[in-house]
Amino acid sequence: MKSLHTLLVIVAIAICGLTAAIYLSSKTQTKLGDAGAPSYFDGPTMSSASISAATSTKVVSKNGVRLFLSLCNDSGNKVYLSFGQIAVATSGYVMAANTCYIMNSNPFIGQINAIASSSTSTLLIIEK
Repeated sequence: MKSLHTLLVIVAIAICGLTAAIYLSSKTQTKLGDAGAPSYFDGPTMSSASISAATSTKVVSKNGVRLFLSLCNDSGNKVYLSFGQIAVATSGYVMAANTCYIMNSNPFIGQINAIASSSTSTLLIIEK
């Protein structure tokens, strides 16, 4: 009787293991970088923009699914940011030389433009 009980336990464990294996194999698993992976697995976009002192420059386009944005002024002069409008020197958000502006909680999703205060500046951009 003991051996029959042991056999039934082994069969029950085998059935549970087989059921779990079938269940797990039926789930599609995406890996980092797969085209079908959810967007939060994708890496951020990194770029730079050359900002003129003469005209407003588009820094980032409108992005309705923006989760994060970092703009770093990699120059020795001020840069003025404008959110959704043409950038104008001496107005808007002022980025001091060699500073960053980071939006990581409910970031602005519209187009952002910039203009430099004097000589051409570079903005380093990380967007997700």
